[in-house]
Amino acid sequence: MGLGALADVSLVKARSKASAARALVNDGIDPIEHMRAQAVIPAAPKRNSSPTFEEVAENYMADRLKRLRSEAHRHNWRQSLLDYAYPIIGKMPVNAIETNDVLAVLKPIWESKCETASRLRGRIERILAHATVEGFRRGANPATWRGAVAVGVCRERSSQGAR
Repeated sequence: MGLGALADVSLVKARSKASAARALVNDGIDPIEHMRAQAVIPAAPKRNSSPTFEEVAENYMADRLKRLRSEAHRHNWRQSLLDYAYPIIGKMPVNAIETNDVLAVLKPIWESKCETASRLRGRIERILAHATVEGFRRGANPATWRGAVAVGVCRERSSQGAR
């Protein structure tokens, strides 16, 4: 059984490794198999929390917005999130966002800025869908139009029969 290259393993460390291997043999364990088993299951650091909405949104925009031709459209995308979404849900873990959180972002602007609210809802929906695809969240998208988010539909849209 090798203990490592001479340049990498000091004599003290080699003696320690040899002693540990002898202890395994005394316990009836093959030290080589034991070493292989530990190599198969690496001690990977577990991520305790999901990324924030803001982190996922910035990642999504870095990838998707470069495809937009209009600089004004790219600016509006980012600015609407900065102005309305980030202050309320920006620091929340993306897997903790629920319909009530999305409504908290949208309700203050449904009446005064109907089109902005509608576009912002769609942007949040796309970002949360991206988070789902990336494996950061599971379940239904809380910003989906059909369902509870449609409660705050602007008067102009509901009178036109939109969605």
